[in-house]
Amino acid sequence: MRRIYTAGAVIVLVAAGACNGKNATTAAPDAEVDAPASSVAEALSGAPAAFDAGASDAALPGPVVHHRGLAGVFFRAALEADLTDEEKAAIDKIEEPIRSDPGPRHELAAYHADLAAAVKANRFEATKLQADEAAYAKALIARQDDQATALNGLHETLTAEQRKAVVESLRTSQSSHEHALGTAAPASDAGVSEWIAHRLERMKSQLVLDLDQQKEVGAVLARNPPPPAAAMQAHLDAMKKQMVALLNAFEKDTFDAKKLDLSAVPGKKPTASMDNQVKYLQQLMPILTAGQRDRLALSIEHPRETRDRGHSEAISEPFEMGGGMR
Repeated sequence: MRRIYTAGAVIVLVAAGACNGKNATTAAPDAEVDAPASSVAEALSGAPAAFDAGASDAALPGPVVHHRGLAGVFFRAALEADLTDEEKAAIDKIEEPIRSDPGPRHELAAYHADLAAAVKANRFEATKLQADEAAYAKALIARQDDQATALNGLHETLTAEQRKAVVESLRTSQSSHEHALGTAAPASDAGVSEWIAHRLERMKSQLVLDLDQQKEVGAVLARNPPPPAAAMQAHLDAMKKQMVALLNAFEKDTFDAKKLDLSAVPGKKPTASMDNQVKYLQQLMPILTAGQRDRLALSIEHPRETRDRGHSEAISEPFEMGGGMR
């Protein structure tokens, strides 16, 4: 049995700072959202750590990322510490604004609607999609600012000893997951081939591809494979470094989260997943008939309904490294 360990599945060391846009049009406002596994919060909730091309559907529940992102990890650790009821109530009040934050749902819904319309029409309107991306990026920045404000409030509320306990708890969790990941095998060429074959089978079934189309779609998937092990390791290292910097800063007496990186995927353009999805769909559209494009558009509009059980991505989404739309 071969496993493809994506950075999205392997990065369980740090918290991703938002909801996943792939589900934003369908998830309830207060629901946990399916997303690539990229957070301490997810790791602590027991989300699966790998995509296994040979595993049964029952063994592959959809992973989740909590809306509170990086800040939420600290709040959960704080609430599990030895605090009085009054202290917990004060912390809960500080967290409330980000706990109820739906994330950039409206911006992502607009993007999905425009993208689905473009696929149906077999024509992309760059100006409209660029406006959607800009609105999404702006919403992410505002959300990270809100998380930073909440983290600053938490830091001010906790005593030095309580902050130390929170940091030690998170470091212990980080260390345990690093140890667990030490045995994870990187993706092999055979494993990538399995992923391509598995995705092609899903697309053949959902889009009703003929033999010639299957060959062409297979070629598109081969041009958009899972990332190599080196790229995944670099992504893992970047997110680990982000979390370490945040833990070190939070433990000190002076702290300002607004000066730190709270992005969901450090070092990556926030709209990179949107750009990648457009490029991926542009390669697929000339291969498909009008009816097949309509079915592909349905996967964009309702990814949760059209996603096979046990898979974190719909057929309209390229393979991502934990940097999906959030």
